[in-house]
Order: sequence, then structure tokens, then C-alpha cells
Amino acid sequence: MAQGLAVWPSLRATTLDAWLAELGEAIALCGEVPADAVPGRVLSADEALLVWRGLLDADADLELFDRHSLAESAYEAHALLTGWGLPVDAASDVEETRRFLQWRRRYLETLRSRSWVDLVQYRERVFGWIERGFGRLPASMVFAGFDAPSPQVRRLRSLLTTRGVAVNDHLPEKDAAERLQACPAKDAEAECRAAAAWALERLQAAPGTRLGIVVADLEARRRLLTPILDELLAPAALENGCDALPAPYNLSLGLPLLQHGLVSTAIALLRILAMPQGLMPDELGALLLRPYWSADLAEADLRARIDAALRERPGQKVALTAGVRLAHALAEADRPQLTKHLRALADAQANVKSARRPSEWAVQFRETLGAVGWPGERTLSSTEFQARAAFLEVLERFARLDEVLGALRAGAAVSELQRLCADKIFQPKTPGDPPLQVLGMLEASGAAFDALWVMGMNDDCWPPPARPNPLLSAEVQRRHATPAASAEIQAVFAQSLHADLLRTAPEIIFSYAEKEGDRELRPSPLIAGIAVSPAPTFTTDVSSIKPEFLDDALAPPVAEGEQVSGGSSLLKAQALCPAWAFYRYRLGAKALQSPAEGLDAKTRGTLVHATLEAFWQSISTLVNLLALSDAAQQQQLVAAVETALVRLESELGEALTPTLRDLETNRLLRLCGEWLRAEGTRTAPFTVQACEERHTVSLGRLKIHLVIDRIDLLAADGRRVVIDYKTGGKLDVKHWLKERILEPQLPLYAALVLAEPGQTEVAAVAFAKVRRGECSFVGLAAQEGLLPDVSGRDDWSSLLAEWKSKLLALADEIQRGEAAVRFEDERDLAYCEVLPLLRLAERRTQYENCHD
Repeated sequence: MAQGLAVWPSLRATTLDAWLAELGEAIALCGEVPADAVPGRVLSADEALLVWRGLLDADADLELFDRHSLAESAYEAHALLTGWGLPVDAASDVEETRRFLQWRRRYLETLRSRSWVDLVQYRERVFGWIERGFGRLPASMVFAGFDAPSPQVRRLRSLLTTRGVAVNDHLPEKDAAERLQACPAKDAEAECRAAAAWALERLQAAPGTRLGIVVADLEARRRLLTPILDELLAPAALENGCDALPAPYNLSLGLPLLQHGLVSTAIALLRILAMPQGLMPDELGALLLRPYWSADLAEADLRARIDAALRERPGQKVALTAGVRLAHALAEADRPQLTKHLRALADAQANVKSARRPSEWAVQFRETLGAVGWPGERTLSSTEFQARAAFLEVLERFARLDEVLGALRAGAAVSELQRLCADKIFQPKTPGDPPLQVLGMLEASGAAFDALWVMGMNDDCWPPPARPNPLLSAEVQRRHATPAASAEIQAVFAQSLHADLLRTAPEIIFSYAEKEGDRELRPSPLIAGIAVSPAPTFTTDVSSIKPEFLDDALAPPVAEGEQVSGGSSLLKAQALCPAWAFYRYRLGAKALQSPAEGLDAKTRGTLVHATLEAFWQSISTLVNLLALSDAAQQQQLVAAVETALVRLESELGEALTPTLRDLETNRLLRLCGEWLRAEGTRTAPFTVQACEERHTVSLGRLKIHLVIDRIDLLAADGRRVVIDYKTGGKLDVKHWLKERILEPQLPLYAALVLAEPGQTEVAAVAFAKVRRGECSFVGLAAQEGLLPDVSGRDDWSSLLAEWKSKLLALADEIQRGEAAVRFEDERDLAYCEVLPLLRLAERRTQYENCHD
């Protein structure tokens, strides 16, 4: 620029291994070395790790180890032995070292047998070619950032000098910082907020300023720091919920590619190929809720409804076709895209039974993803587009692993691709030149800023702790000064980087946290002697905002013609907590079920109902029940259980697994058999008049739809007994006598549904507790002896009238819009489906603040 040039050749900058690979390829192509001296394949680091892992997988003693991490440690140890010239002691006293040397011997034999070399070996081979005078070398070479060069690098520099190459080091000439400041912060979050506030203040004061935030432990702090930077510097991006807006800062450290939603969705879709037996309902539901495939926007509601429906199914594996059936049943459109894409996924699943090579799998994976509409219907943002390109690049790398991996089954192929995506660090390119750069310590070396904030300067973080390789002797590593081998080596390394940092900006602030939880922290010794001053703070001025308090416990009244569902549960919720009834039954809020293993409690209870319904439809009377022999009763019960299971399977649209069916059959036979023995103790003869009978009762503007489990007619006088089956634990009818009836189901049947003029009187209401070891009746009756252990009431008629009055009062509350968060005992809300909406924790906080 000083020469007035507008265009000039770019600086030729490269990494050491890339330059050696280029030089070695040129030497081989020019025929300067014999053909047998050229390796058949130079393994990348990924490929070498796969070879290591293959050897470790064959070692039965390592079954409990993380073999991928162990392979990484073994490859690093191999590189240290070669690059740093560490002595090899096969008789080492360290068990880990002896085992590693055995693995390494097999590793080298494997490579030699296939004419392969890894990058560590290839360096040595190219060094030998340079030493013998092969290859065209540049006139000069500059080494940048080699703060602690290995013996291999020192040897290369010597060889280049011998060949007449001018070898120099890149030493930027910059003045040291003029203003240094150390700022303590309460904790890590306060430190991040202080740094973000400093950047915001500087950028607002001088928009063209070039700033840097350097983080000693950027990988650990990233998840804490980035939301704070977004909150202060890019609030619009948070409000819009997208990454399409230009960011005011650039973060140098990427995340594993697998953590990007677009890529994790691709892997989740491909993993289905290895699940021919089907998926658990929650797995299929989670797949449907993922974006980036099929009509993820247009059919988002449909997919959410399918997920909700799957959560109510038995916890057994379902085929993809189950999703297709549910999509057809729940879709508002005739042909949702989801059905086409699920069928395509099912077809791909059916066609991948044989083992294939990675290159063949790569083709299959591309075709499958295309067939299911990946990466979705929305136009991709810049970051998403780059993530897609990075994934396809990883897929190409996977396709080149035929020689290393051989033929794989679908599950193994997807796992290898997933591991490659997890190892690939993805950092999207930031458009433009953001004024703020967020860097790690290594990336900051050699940069230039107008001002710099260096955070994380605690002594447990900087200098970084020693990290010797666990498979080699720590003492040998310290003696040869290998990277990170000791605290002393790390201190020298940190001091070198620290000296570079002091030349990156005229003004530098170093910050550190004083506490982590209850643990006291200390500043790094590298910032000892720097003047300490308080960190800048960032506050929002809310002094002018006056809070408004509104006691709003009244919802809009129920309008004429408004449909309020819920049956007796609506009245129960109103009695327990009016807000519960409002949110659940008027607004329709409903908690999503958590998929259960096997059948959930609700479905198992339904099977008990259906079994007893089928049994009594056949037997009908107590007389007939008592006349049955044990064998005949068992035969009738087996038929009833089969009827119940067939009905359930019809509703589900698929059969239960044989194991689950057998388990449920045995459970129902034992449980219902025990219950029928309890029925046999009744002394008042009866006929079962109705089972699962539907009724509708009008309570003002409310229409309550009900299903009465069972109505018995007493043979003596034709009065009716209302029975409600319960398979749960504790049952209590004392609240039937309180002001608010917390279990209104049976009182509602007796006092309103079956009490119309001209109908036979209800003589008793009772819960039938159908539970192993606890089968009994729990209720109230007009007189003793109608049901075992059910007490009689002399004021039965008055009690019915009282129930009617209280239930109508509850219905009136609902119609008036009474929706207060009011309850007698918080334990009564244990099964409230809308508990988060009641905001009980906030109410407690407000109460405590008012009474401080």
C-alpha cells in the first residue's frame, strides 16, 4: 500500500503439513524418488484414528473404555514418540505405556502391510527427501507462531537452511500496551456482563473502533458469554429468533458440526435406516418435532398433533407407517407432505439390509435425505447454508473411507458419519468485518485492536494446567519438554502468549472472577502488579417505571352456545382450584403425556373397565356369578380379557407385541379375578343394568357429558346402585360432606344425572377399588347392607339435595368466569395438568416480599 499498489499477489500462507503434502506430491509426480518409496496412501488424522480405534475395538480388555477418546490419546502418544524423539521403553513399569507400545506395534504393522503412512510418518519421509536434495524449495520461508518448536520442526529448519533456503521467524513489531488495568468480578457471569457492557459502551461512543475480547477458557465460557453478547449487542436477533441479521461480533471458536440443528436432523433421519423393527413412540415424536425436513413450517401443527397422539400410545415400537396413518387421520389437507416423506423413509429403510462400503452409503444417504425433504421448505440462512455445505463435505470425507472401514451395516455407517460430524468444528463465516472479535488466547496472538479485554485470568485457568499424555511416562515427557507436560512448561507457554497479548492493543483490561459458587478464586500470577480498578457495569434505568397491580381473578363468563368440555373432571377442577378448571377446560390447555414403557396407567385402567364390562354383559346378575364354578368363571374372564384387548388393538390400529399382550392378559386375569371374589361377598342380589353408559346433563349453560361405569338394579326393590371403578391408591369420600366436593363424579350421578322425575331412586354410590390386595367398595348408601363395608345414611334424601345444591354452585362459578388461583391444600394440585400456569412459585415470592 505504501508503494501505491491497488492489487498485489496474496501472501502464500499455509500449514506445515499442507506444505509438506504439496512438496511430497510434487516430488513423487516428478519421479525423483522410486515408486516403491511413495506410500500407497497418506492417512489423514481422521483415518489414522479409525485405524487406531479398529485395533482397540479388537482388545477385549477395553470393553468398558471410551475407545474413541483412547484412540485420540494413542495417536497423540505416537506423534510425541516420533515428533519429539521420546525414548521407547518396552519394559516400562507403567502398565499403560506397555499396553500402548503393544498397540503401536500392531498399528505400525497394519500400516506397513497396506503401504500406508500417517501424517507423522509422512513428515519424516519428506524430510528424508529434502535431505537427499529432492524437490524445488522456495527461496525463503517464514515460520509464524512456533513458540515451542518440536525436534521435528527444528530438524526441518536445519534441512531448509542446508538447502539454501532463507529461514526466518515472524516477529511483529508492535509497541506494548500503554494502559493496563485489572478488574475483579463477582463471578463468571458478572465478568462476562462487564466485558459485554464495556464493548457496548466503546462501540456506541466510537462505532469504528476495533475491539477484542479474549477468553482464556473460551470453550468453557462460550455458552455463558454468547447469550449475554446477543442480549446487549444484538437484541434484534433475539427478538426475531433468526441468525440472518448481521452480527456485531465474530466468535473465533466454532462448535461441533453435529450440534447444528440442520446436521443433527440429518443424522436422526439416517439413523432410522438402522431401525427396521420400528421406533419407540417418543423417538418418532421427537423426529416429527425436528425442523429441517419435510414441510417443517406448513405442517408444523400437524406434526405436533401426531406427536401428542403418539405419546398416548403404548410404549412399544411403532413402524413409520403408524405416523402415516396418524397423519391421514389428523391432517386437514388431503395429502400432507409428511405422508409422502415418511413413506420414502420407510422404503429406504426396507432397502438397506446388506452391508455396504462408505462410498455406497454416502450415495444412499444423499438419496434418502433428498427423498424426505431435507433440509426443509424454508430458505436457508447464511449459517444454515454453510452448515449444509459443511455436512456434505463431511459426507464426501466419509465416502473416501472404503479402504479404512470396509463394508458396514447401516447402524455402523451412520455412527461413523455421526462421529465425523462431532469431530468437525464448524465456525460459520461472519459476513462483513464486525467491530468486535471474540477470541481464544491462541487466536489473539498477532492480532491488532484499538482496545482489548482479556477475561478468565484466574490462576486455575491461566497458565493452563499441565496435561501430559496418559499413555506415556510423565517424567519422560517433562524431561523432553513436550507440550503441556508440566506446570513449568505451561507457564513458559502462557508467558510467551501473554507477551504477545501486550502488543495487540494500546489499552488492555484483564479481568478475573473472585468466586465460583462458594469457592474463592485467585487472579493469575501473570497479571500481578497491574493496577486493580472496578469493572464497568451495565444497568437498565427502570426507576421511571411504576408497576401496576391488577387483581384479575375473573375470566369472561361462559357465553351462550360456548362449548365447555371436561365431564365431571371440569367440576372437580373447579372445586380444587378455579384457575385449573379455566385453563384446562375453557382454554383447552393440556399437558403432553410422557410416553411410558409398555402401557400407561390410563390405558391399563381402561382395560380393566373393558374387561369387567364384557364379563358383566355375559353374566348379568349376582346369582349367575355365584352359580359359576371356578373353571367356568375363569373361562368367562378369559373371554372378557380377550374382548378388551381386541378393542384396544382396534383403537390403536395395530396389535400389541406378544410379550406385552401376555403380560396384560395375566395381569387382568389376576386382578379382575380378585375383584370378582369381592363382588361375590355382596348379600343384596342385583342385576347389572348398564355398563359404560353415556349421559348428558345440563347445568345452566354447561352441558356435561358423562360415562357411568356401572349401574346395578337391586332385586329387592329396583333401586339403583352406581359404581365407579378405580384402580388407583387412596380413596376418600369424607369430602363429599364438605362445602366443596373435591370428587364430584358419583354425587353428580346420584343427585343430578339419575335423579330426574320418574326415574328409580339411587340407593348407593361407591367407588369399586380394583387393586391387588385392596379390592373393596368405598362409598355411601341409603342403608346398611347394600354394599360390603359401605355405611348407610339416615339423611340420604337430604344428602342428595345438598349435593345437588353444591354442584350447581360449582357450575355457576364456572359460568360466571370464576378463575382464581385458590385452593385448600397445595397437595391437591399434585396431578394438575396446568400447574405451571398457576405460577405458585411467583405467588410465594410475592407473598414473602410483602411480608418482609
